[in-house]
Amino acid sequence: MKKLAIVGYGKMGRMIEQLASEYGFDVVAKIDQNDPIDAAKAADAAIEFSTPDAAPANLLMLASLQVPTVCGTTAWLAKLPEIEAAVAKHDATLVYSPNFSIGVNIFLRAVAETSRLMANHAEYGAWAWEIHHDAKKDAPSGTLIKLVDEMKAA
Repeated sequence: MKKLAIVGYGKMGRMIEQLASEYGFDVVAKIDQNDPIDAAKAADAAIEFSTPDAAPANLLMLASLQVPTVCGTTAWLAKLPEIEAAVAKHDATLVYSPNFSIGVNIFLRAVAETSRLMANHAEYGAWAWEIHHDAKKDAPSGTLIKLVDEMKAA
């Protein structure tokens, strides 16, 4: 089995832990607030699912440890240039997305294409609105921000 570190042990971290073995992973580190992140060194890969405030420091440390990382945390992209530099400096690996759902990514493409088709029709406007549970940590969500970016780009 591949060894996995979970960085951010909230709702998503616990769900990842429950599903890990079904996908061939053994969770060797569960890292939450105030836990030393260097425990991730024992892993073949890490999944970072913490908070917007914690994610940049976590990603910088994981890059320095050269632990390949998948990040599902959103609302930290203002720090992206610094994190990209650290990933390059340490020859590390990082995959991030505001949403890893196949359905949402298909929807992103549909929104981009629809926006492109509507671009020359000034009589139509566009807006975005979302509703979440009260425990949602980022609002607007990373998914909504990506959807608006796709609309603007098209």
